Amino acid sequence: MGLDEERCRGLSICGTVHDLGKIAVPFEILAKPGKLTLYEFGIVKTHSVVGEEILRNLDVPWPIAAVSLQHHERIDGSGYPLGIKGRSSTLESRIIAVADIVEAMASHRPYREGLAIDVVLAEITAQGVHNSTRRLWMYVFGSLRKSSIHFPAGTASDAAQPCAGAGESRYRIPIIFIRWPRSGTA
Repeated sequence: MGLDEERCRGLSICGTVHDLGKIAVPFEILAKPGKLTLYEFGIVKTHSVVGEEILRNLDVPWPIAAVSLQHHERIDGSGYPLGIKGRSSTLESRIIAVADIVEAMASHRPYREGLAIDVVLAEITAQGVHNSTRRLWMYVFGSLRKSSIHFPAGTASDAAQPCAGAGESRYRIPIIFIRWPRSGTA
């Protein structure tokens, strides 16, 4: 993929701030121990737009506002808030989307324990991977299987740094995605 050092740094920052809009979602909804109602889920879905609104005027060289807005978009157009299809979203958004899915499944939630990484990978594989994102997912799976990263049930990861000197964030899973081969595309 050939992500340079500066893009790696930007991706790490995007991973850190992509859910910033959740500041506008009531804690009672975010921490609800059961299934969300359609109304509550609608409120949660606003976090993408709120995050983009907060981040859009920052003068930074990375697409952090776009990532906040697009990280729940899906290649088949079934995502939100815009229903973007195909590869119209930024590469960073697609990488964070993959990381977000893995992290959500592997992390403890108020309504369920986190899943072991092998269970996460098996579940995602069983559901199928869209052809246009297959390379990204296969790289992720390969990286997770080869790494010394362990995802004990109920926790997120303790992954390695994304790039030398880039620092570590709360959102740690994206950092494994940055060690892409230096050729090809996602």
